Amino acid sequence: MSACRSCSAPIVWAVTENGKRIPLDAEAVVLIPTGAFRLVDGGEDFGGSYCDVAVSVKAEALYVSHFATCPNADAHRKGKT
Repeated sequence: MSACRSCSAPIVWAVTENGKRIPLDAEAVVLIPTGAFRLVDGGEDFGGSYCDVAVSVKAEALYVSHFATCPNADAHRKGKT
């Protein structure tokens, strides 16, 4: 782990699919998908009856680009040529 040279926030480095290095915020953001359900009682007859459901709680850890959160990100952007 290292620190951002501008704001001193902890960051980790990753490599994109194009082989470029990218700084990421060190703390993951955990997302729980909304609107996702799983059946609790797996009843087969849905015509006029119902089946109990529970919200899916499968969470996914994602990392945010530090360029999106750094207050000094513009100082590190390369100008377009």
